Amino acid sequence: MELNRIEAQVHPNNQRSITLLRRLGFVEEGRLRQASYWANQHHDMLQYSLLRVEWKGNNATP
Repeated sequence: MELNRIEAQVHPNNQRSITLLRRLGFVEEGRLRQASYWANQHHDMLQYSLLRVEWKGNNATP
């Protein structure tokens, strides 16, 4: 697909997903305050991203 950037948002309490994202090379960019809403509450989310040049399995030249 020739993507340059992949983004992920995860709840700060979801440690298993955070661990997986970091293992895959995703970098935390910050906290999105009250960015999601479920169960009658607003929730913060953590923003992660992975750039093509950072991907460990990348064969493309930056």
